[in-house]
Amino acid sequence: MCMSWYSLLGVLALVSCASDPLNQGVDGIDAGSDLVVAGADDGAAVRQTCTSSFGHGITSAYGRLDGQLIAIVAPGHHGCNGDSDHLHLQVQASGAAYDIAITVVDMNGGMVDYLALDRAPLGDPFVEGWHASATLDYPTLGVHATDFAATSKDMLAADVDAELASANHVSVFASGYTDGTGAHKVHRNSGGTDGALMIRPLSGVARVLLFHFANQSF
Repeated sequence: MCMSWYSLLGVLALVSCASDPLNQGVDGIDAGSDLVVAGADDGAAVRQTCTSSFGHGITSAYGRLDGQLIAIVAPGHHGCNGDSDHLHLQVQASGAAYDIAITVVDMNGGMVDYLALDRAPLGDPFVEGWHASATLDYPTLGVHATDFAATSKDMLAADVDAELASANHVSVFASGYTDGTGAHKVHRNSGGTDGALMIRPLSGVARVLLFHFANQSF
């Protein structure tokens, strides 16, 4: 089910970053379009009616999408790219919406292991856009498979939805779709390509959501 949200109340500090070094070597969406000053107020959450029209600026490689969360599509929703096995987030970056698929059941229909933790923001500072140079490996965060809890499909969807209740800016570590409209594999993949959802990436303490399958150990 798509959620509608109130209008933006917070005023964000935006500065041009056309010459910023983070804009160099970035594929897809122009990551130099809007730089949000680190430590700035994240602003009030903004939600729109979910869409089936997406941008095409994400590469098919692994990377990180920085943007604003504008819609949440529950598992089982018809339309807006929804399906029965994923919670879909719609994240706006550089004027276009992108689909993010978060797996809520494994490939065999089993439970997904889930962990949410507070920690310093991961990787480079938030810059709106797609960053193909990002890397993430769960063990470097000091977590292991046994720290996670096996979580049912409905409970996992509800837990993530609750975590996102007041989220505005988000960063998503994931692998892009081949058509550039979004990203998936927001879970343990190893090799520096682990997926994760980071909430409050502008603050000193971010909320990081991690996922892995029962047959994965680390």
